[in-house]
Amino acid sequence: MLRLLRTHSPHRLANRISSTQEWREFGKNFPSFASSKHQVLSNGWKWATLNARHDAWPLEERHLVRWLSVRWVAKEAVFKAIYPHRRMQWSDVSIVKHSGKPQIEFSPHVIMDLPIERAHLSISHDGDYIVAFVTVCCT
Repeated sequence: MLRLLRTHSPHRLANRISSTQEWREFGKNFPSFASSKHQVLSNGWKWATLNARHDAWPLEERHLVRWLSVRWVAKEAVFKAIYPHRRMQWSDVSIVKHSGKPQIEFSPHVIMDLPIERAHLSISHDGDYIVAFVTVCCT
């Protein structure tokens, strides 16, 4: 994720990997990044800082990197669980958290194409590492 953020603005990366619902959440949680297509990480933050411990980063950037990373990793796990039955786009899947654990929501055309009964998502993150596991139950 950090390598991607070296070459893409957070706005551009979030726009690429987010569903419509996630894009609204991104705008609400990170308004300064959502409003500018070209803004890089704020306050003159140096990319060399990325080599420092994550708890030394500015708070907004820590939250931004974690938000993007969780969605990236979770969606990759969804893609692997569904492939080869369907190739999906980033916007076909939303990672949402209404309360408690995160949930997977599929776009309506995915639900029509695949007999998905349930999808389970488990995410674990510790420091710089994020892992996601997905189980998809079909009828």
